[in-house]
Amino acid sequence: MQPNVYMRRWEGLIMSAKKYEHLIVREPKAVSELPHHENMPQVNYPVIMSGAQVPEANVWATLMFMENIPEFIAQNITQFGMAHKHKHDAPEIYIFIGEQDAIVAEVTLGDEKYEVGSPGCVYIPPGLPHGIQPIRAKAGKAAGFIPIVLAGEYNTEDV
Repeated sequence: MQPNVYMRRWEGLIMSAKKYEHLIVREPKAVSELPHHENMPQVNYPVIMSGAQVPEANVWATLMFMENIPEFIAQNITQFGMAHKHKHDAPEIYIFIGEQDAIVAEVTLGDEKYEVGSPGCVYIPPGLPHGIQPIRAKAGKAAGFIPIVLAGEYNTEDV
């Protein structure tokens, strides 16, 4: 009788540990392009969270990261990855990750321009026209971006 009691407790723990499994994204969805973005390297970008992956998630996020920025990319950074001015109907958080100033971008908010380097972060309110253009990168350093739109999908509008 005693082993059955312990077995039920163990099974209960297993069941309760899986209650929120659906909230975890273990296999990002790959996308090859993003609206309003140009000259992006020809790779698939991992969407690490979206409403399509977790229906109750009111967030969309991807990750762009280079562990060791190649010299060629550092010397030609302005030719890689530009987000033309656009807007979203939801807030966006644009996170710059990596070593100090390993990557620096010109961020346009409305009609103002700012330089933001890694590590850093920009909050973009809903409806604010914005764009991002990498302007400097340091070869051999680690850096990247995590754009997070607080909506289930990545929807943009022209400005």
